[in-house]
Amino acid sequence: YLDCKLYSQEGRRMLHLVNLSGSRNPGYLEEVLPVGPIEVSIKLDGFTPVSAALRVSGMIIKPEIRNGWAKIRIDSLHMHELIVWE
Repeated sequence: YLDCKLYSQEGRRMLHLVNLSGSRNPGYLEEVLPVGPIEVSIKLDGFTPVSAALRVSGMIIKPEIRNGWAKIRIDSLHMHELIVWE
């Protein structure tokens, strides 16, 4: 179970992913269960990113651009990640 929030700022898109896989009740996390690999795609709508920065893990990934979508792959998501497409 992942909570995903997509934000848009001038010149970039941001996606915050929160791993709630160890949650038994809303708002209560019993254990952290890493998930992955995960493929994340965003619709471009006139925006063409050059890179995707994973702010929590400190990685920069070149997105695959195809048919109006930008796609990246995250090998493992522990607690949360912030992806910034620029």
